[in-house]
Amino acid sequence: MRDFSQRVFSGFAGKIGIVSLMAICFALFNLNINAQTLLVNYDFNAATTACTASPTSVATGVTSVYSASETTCTTTNGTATDSQAFTQNTTAGITTGFNNSSATPSKFFQFALSNLPTNLSNYQVYFQSQRSSTGFTTLTLQYSIDGGASFTPAGTQTVSTAFATTTPLVFNLPAAVNNTSSLIIRLVATGATGTTGTIRLDNFQVQALRPTAALVNVGGRVTDSKGRGVSKALVMMTDGNGNNYSAYTNSLGYYLFEEVEVGQTLIFNVQAKRYNFTQPTQVVSLTEETVTVNFTGYDSRRLINF
Repeated sequence: MRDFSQRVFSGFAGKIGIVSLMAICFALFNLNINAQTLLVNYDFNAATTACTASPTSVATGVTSVYSASETTCTTTNGTATDSQAFTQNTTAGITTGFNNSSATPSKFFQFALSNLPTNLSNYQVYFQSQRSSTGFTTLTLQYSIDGGASFTPAGTQTVSTAFATTTPLVFNLPAAVNNTSSLIIRLVATGATGTTGTIRLDNFQVQALRPTAALVNVGGRVTDSKGRGVSKALVMMTDGNGNNYSAYTNSLGYYLFEEVEVGQTLIFNVQAKRYNFTQPTQVVSLTEETVTVNFTGYDSRRLINF
């Protein structure tokens, strides 16, 4: 949220009437923007021959576990990511892979993601592969959203003897994956022409769209007991993270805070010279744009003490 300095609205607004003022000052800025989020990134530069590797990075709260169908993996020279990658791994390092013990398509790399936020959509997977001359020629991407009970194909990558950039490196997962809390991705190897060829995997990445919190305007009016606007009243707002903001009312008593993130609890306080307020503090759970956080003050000079 943008840092607000003390705000005073210009006096011209009072000349164009309350309706025009509301139309100008309280126009909607509700921004529903989706942000691409990198969930997991493996560069395999610390991969082991025990078919283990920790992710190079993983989104906060998400868990990712890499495994393979083989008990023994190989490590060899890797590659840096190409321009299609979701994030750049600039160090070539090493890869993970395994030797073909047979020409049967029974081998796979597997990535189990859990604790995924359930508001994610448009999942995408990126990876690079390489083989020896007799190694597996195809990697088929499969996914499971039922804990591995069943897998669904979602695309294939032709494996070249060099890390190619011409074959598909980015795969879009179908809408069935959206909003899941766990996801297993397998890369199943097929098409080997010999029993001793190798296949290598590098730079495995998963990303999805995460909706950002909407930004809205929040405001209201400060009036006296007769409904007249109180100008230059100071309204202070504390957001859910403890940040403090302030705004002054204009000549008609209106104030406004722009681009406030929804989904948080806000605390408002008001002060004005010569005015007391029966309810100087209000707590608002912000779910949508609102311009009705109003305050009523009483002229302290006219109060009679008995």
